[in-house]
Amino acid sequence: MRRALLLVAVLVNPACMPVGDYDCAQLADELERCGLPPANLACLRLTDAERRLVIERLEDASCAVTGERYDDNPDVALCELLDWRCPGPLFSSPAPRRVANPIVLVGGIDDEPALSWNPAIADAMADAVLEEVLIFQPSPWAVPEVRARELDAFLAAQAVRRPGVRFNLVCWAVAGLDCRALVSPGGIHADDPAGLAQTVGRVASVTTVATPHRGTTVATAALELADGDAAALLDALGASGADRPDDTRLEATLRKLMPAALQDFNQQVVDHSDLYYASWAGVSHPFGQPYLPSEAEVAAACTGDDGVLRWARSGDGYDVLAPELLASAPYAGDGPLADGAALVRPSDGMIAVHSAKWGDFRGCVPADHYDLVGQVADRGVDPNSGFEAVTFYQNVAVDLAGRGL
Repeated sequence: MRRALLLVAVLVNPACMPVGDYDCAQLADELERCGLPPANLACLRLTDAERRLVIERLEDASCAVTGERYDDNPDVALCELLDWRCPGPLFSSPAPRRVANPIVLVGGIDDEPALSWNPAIADAMADAVLEEVLIFQPSPWAVPEVRARELDAFLAAQAVRRPGVRFNLVCWAVAGLDCRALVSPGGIHADDPAGLAQTVGRVASVTTVATPHRGTTVATAALELADGDAAALLDALGASGADRPDDTRLEATLRKLMPAALQDFNQQVVDHSDLYYASWAGVSHPFGQPYLPSEAEVAAACTGDDGVLRWARSGDGYDVLAPELLASAPYAGDGPLADGAALVRPSDGMIAVHSAKWGDFRGCVPADHYDLVGQVADRGVDPNSGFEAVTFYQNVAVDLAGRGL
């Protein structure tokens, strides 16, 4: 635990920084002064000389680049002013292709709009597959069994509205566990074969995105850390403010997300043989440090069981972790080291790549946990990675259509 906190301290304290990192801190200050978004800055992609030149250019420009034309997307100003090596869009909008079954986007652990599916994603997916795309948000901070039953009731209601229709479920974060429990022979219908058959008859596929299939040590840390440290993790999880769940509910939910609990869950909640399962994972870099995690670590994590590297990338771009996830990132790896210390491993800042893999692993994308639902304060194509949630999910939807689903 102390090692993880020291890691964060070294990264944010200029007195502990190498020269290049200090230049990055100064550059971030200049950008903030000019109203530009330093949080999205992958400064270490520039050489020392380039960094100093950019700082001088900012000082000389007197913030003249922050005109009205940049209000919607200030990242454009970064690319133009700094002659930034911004990658092109990672995904292009695919040609529309009708999907056989409607899509339901299932929400994660919290129901706050800023931590939920961006409605623009559903609209764009609907345009891509010429079929409606629904969003369903189960109860926040409930265990998978409860949320799965709510999803079951939602699909049953949709079946009344559209008899005979099946649904492709795209399930973000913990919703992936809900979706699996919904259709598993060992899930919510374990003692009701007829009910299971009826439910599975309403589902065409299950695609999980950033789901902790093998648990997350963020949950473990949130339960075990002292109050002050745990509060930062709970903020990252969305369990803060006036709507924070009571301690009993919070603890019950977090315990269900610990790695040991997911071992038991996976033994019982097996896949249904008649359904297609797919998964995606996100990879992000705290503070834009290209060595946290390293290229080799990312490549190893994003390689499928067949030995094929599945790492969607535009040039040498990578994602810069959102500040909201800095507290959780050191605990988001596959697990603690032998001495109990936390370590930054390939993850989206909340869920390790290893934990997110399930079924047909489709690959990693350069995005943090909230980028993967078009949040927080999403501005479109990311200037460092080229990732854009809208076009990513359009491609996910068209891929389902191509599979006849």
